[in-house]
Amino acid sequence: MTPFMGYDAGSRVPPTASKPKRNTSGPRSSGKLQRIIDEAVRGAIRASLQEHQGNVTVSAGDLGVTPAALWRRMKRLRIGLTKYRR
Repeated sequence: MTPFMGYDAGSRVPPTASKPKRNTSGPRSSGKLQRIIDEAVRGAIRASLQEHQGNVTVSAGDLGVTPAALWRRMKRLRIGLTKYRR
């Protein structure tokens, strides 16, 4: 058998199955560094929302993320829109 891109068709475990998966289901780290990062991200999101009167789509573009990613971060960081919309 000839290996194809590092995978021998006769082997039992394909290369993707042998890679460990990242744990994304558990709670986020609550260490000091994570709290500092969260505060910096929270400040950047709040400033952008203030500047764009609560427009999430424009704020997301300003921050370089998709609107869906911004919504997820806002939910995780408990940032509401009512005080930014006029």
